Amino acid sequence: MASDQVVREICTWVAEKCTKQLVQTVIRRLKYHSSHPATDRYTAENAIRTINQRDTKVI
Repeated sequence: MASDQVVREICTWVAEKCTKQLVQTVIRRLKYHSSHPATDRYTAENAIRTINQRDTKVI
């Protein structure tokens, strides 16, 4: 798994400062990075809907 390799590289690079908590943070960030495109599209769609609703005038 790519995230395991990244974690190992980070721990090797900063062996004296690498803690379990830091490794968990890195893993979480990797997971969130992989889901950004879906989140961004969803957020953009909601923003467009909100703007369109504001622009719509009730007569």
